[in-house]
Amino acid sequence: SVSQEAIIKDLERRISVFQSKNSALESYKATLEEARSELQKQLSHKETQIKYFTNELAQISKKKDNAGNERLIEIIEEIQVKAQDEKTALKKAVNYT
Repeated sequence: SVSQEAIIKDLERRISVFQSKNSALESYKATLEEARSELQKQLSHKETQIKYFTNELAQISKKKDNAGNERLIEIIEEIQVKAQDEKTALKKAVNYT
């Protein structure tokens, strides 16, 4: 009957709409996972940088001629603080995605 055909066509249309929405959601999910993966890489790199700066500070602080290294120590400490801030921001971004 005509009404059954209309119902079937309407259901087919609804299925098509749901399939399109599902496809869009899957694509969005994949994009989010890629972004999260990239943020994780950046976070790992930032943690490595912080460890490097910590080691550099320890090495410079051990030297006997600290007078000449005072400004260098200040600069490395500033860089380390900024790297720590970036790490915190990256962690927030990773947790958000």
